[in-house]
Amino acid sequence: MDRLRNAEILVNKCGISFEEAQEVLDAAGDDLLEAMIILEKRGRIPHGGMTTSNEIIPAGKRASDADSFREFMGMIWKGFISAVSVIIHSQVNVSYDGGSFDIPFILALLLLVFTRFIASVILVVTVLAGVRYSIKVRE
Repeated sequence: MDRLRNAEILVNKCGISFEEAQEVLDAAGDDLLEAMIILEKRGRIPHGGMTTSNEIIPAGKRASDADSFREFMGMIWKGFISAVSVIIHSQVNVSYDGGSFDIPFILALLLLVFTRFIASVILVVTVLAGVRYSIKVRE
C-alpha cells in the first residue's frame, strides 16, 4: 500500500506516468526521497521544482510571469512619470486684493518642506489677511 501511495505522489507532484513512477521506485528501493533525486538527475522534475497539482508547469509560464511583471513595472513607471509631469506643470496661484501671481508648484513644495515652520506661519497669516491660494495645471 505504501508503494502505491508513493507512486501516486510521484505522479501528482512530478508530472510523470504511473509506469515511470513504479520504475523509479524500483530503482530507489521504494524510497520516495531517493526516487525524487533520481527523477531530478534525469531531468524529469520541472525546472522550478515539483508542482502542487496534477499539472506540470509549462516551460513558457515563468517567462510570461516575468513579462507580466515587466509590464506591471512599466505601468508603474509611466504613472510616476505622469505624476511628475503634472507636478512640474502645476502652479500655485496667489490671489489678493490688488492682483495675483503664480509660482511654480515645485518651488512652493520645496519651500514648505525645507522651511516648514516659517512657511506655515506665513500661510496662516496670509490666509487670515484674505489671500487665497489655488493650484492650477498648465496645459
